[in-house]
Amino acid sequence: MTKRGEAVSAEKRQLAFLLGKLSPQVPNMDDYGTVIGYCVFGALSLFSHNTSSEEERRFEEVKSVYSRIEQFLSDCSSSQNYLSAICNLQGETERRVDDLGRLLLDQNSSRLFLELVDTFRNRVGNPLDRLRRYGLELDRAVEQRGVISGNRNSMIADYNDIQRCFIRAKGDRRD
Repeated sequence: MTKRGEAVSAEKRQLAFLLGKLSPQVPNMDDYGTVIGYCVFGALSLFSHNTSSEEERRFEEVKSVYSRIEQFLSDCSSSQNYLSAICNLQGETERRVDDLGRLLLDQNSSRLFLELVDTFRNRVGNPLDRLRRYGLELDRAVEQRGVISGNRNSMIADYNDIQRCFIRAKGDRRD
């Protein structure tokens, strides 16, 4: 985390750097995947946009994921223990997953979130476990591609990685 008031270059705000900061904070791989999956899910579930541009909406979705991961990192540093931060994150995520059946989605909702809800509805099993696995898959994808130069390029790559790792079409057998 940067010190208060210290600017973070836009290029340093990408999944490759954020997951690099998160990894040492959460040493257990299952917990690490859980944190990534829950942060992505939580950010997208709260996302609402008012933009007309498709590209701008995608960038805003990615920025909301960045912010949620940064918030988790901040929670870890303030509690001196990632376990209490993960418990809070887990409670928040469980409530949102339980509310999926009653959720009212509109045209301002995250498209990624709408597709993720469809993924959960098209599959049997525990969505919380799926989020953990999707989080680990995202980490591997980001690690394989590495750091991307350019703010626009990194946000496009991050959006595509999130979409590829979290969204499953009906009949997709990756799970």
